[in-house]
Amino acid sequence: MDIKVSVIIPIYNVESFLTECLESVLSNFRDFNSAEAEALLIDDGSTDSSGIIAADFCRLNPGFHYFCQSNKGLSEARNTGLAKAKGKYIFFLDSDDILEDGILLKLYTFALQNKCGITQCGINYYFGDSRDYYSSDTTGFAKETVVSRKDSIGLLVDNIKIKNFACGKLYESGLIKDRKFRPGKYFEDSYWQYKVICSDTYEYYGILPVAGYKYRQRESSITGSFSLRYIDLLEGSLEMCRYMAKFQPEFFQQCTYRFWKNLLWFDTRLKQYDLDIDGFNSKRIRDVHASFNELSHCLDRCKDYRMWRLSPFLYRLYSKFTSGTKLILHKLHLSC
Repeated sequence: MDIKVSVIIPIYNVESFLTECLESVLSNFRDFNSAEAEALLIDDGSTDSSGIIAADFCRLNPGFHYFCQSNKGLSEARNTGLAKAKGKYIFFLDSDDILEDGILLKLYTFALQNKCGITQCGINYYFGDSRDYYSSDTTGFAKETVVSRKDSIGLLVDNIKIKNFACGKLYESGLIKDRKFRPGKYFEDSYWQYKVICSDTYEYYGILPVAGYKYRQRESSITGSFSLRYIDLLEGSLEMCRYMAKFQPEFFQQCTYRFWKNLLWFDTRLKQYDLDIDGFNSKRIRDVHASFNELSHCLDRCKDYRMWRLSPFLYRLYSKFTSGTKLILHKLHLSC
């Protein structure tokens, strides 16, 4: 029997969360016939009991397969999973996150019926307390929707309705099987996702406006606090701009604008945190700014950019005012 869905789960020192993650996958697999779904558990050299938990779970549950490798990082663990995946569709799940019941079958059925190369669900940001929230911005659609590949590129560049996450999306295997993640980088999705969505090997992108992926928020995670790791994110965004300039020029200005906003955010955080910046990272930051200056000509007609060039102080006041207004309007809308 052909495997319909492969779930790739990189594992590294997540003993406190792993069982809950795996149980959520097992619950989803019950929606499929026997041997129609597989989970590939890639232990990336864990030093806690994660490997034991994963191996024991695989022994007790058919369709779950355990693989162990020396610590090489998240990208290489995902690449190992890609090499071993046999499913018609592939789904990435981080080992501290959780799948909502039934989401894999919903994604698979929708993708099949609508011939979608990629299909996403919404994300529930999970703190484990009263701060939990479902981000409607993750989907931004009131009903099930299919958009063209071209439209999905623009939505990814906006990074609102389509997020730059590998997780939470079901991919047709042929679209990503040979598309490896960049080793040795944090925020590896930023180097990978845009190339997948820009690929001309699929036509349609599907959106399910349901919270199917529970994204655990941890202070110790890569995205949990500010650090110099965010330079990798900037460099990934810069590569995306150059890619768009060459292969998708109609999105170049939009992409450069997004990169500029990320750069402003990084510079602001850099001033707030007392970080020890070595010579290597200082050069990387200078190079990123120099590269942006080379690309920024396309923003000359952008009102926000012109205001920032005129007065960064006035621009910050303007940004705070508009952000506050949007928040108030959003809260008023929710209360209606």
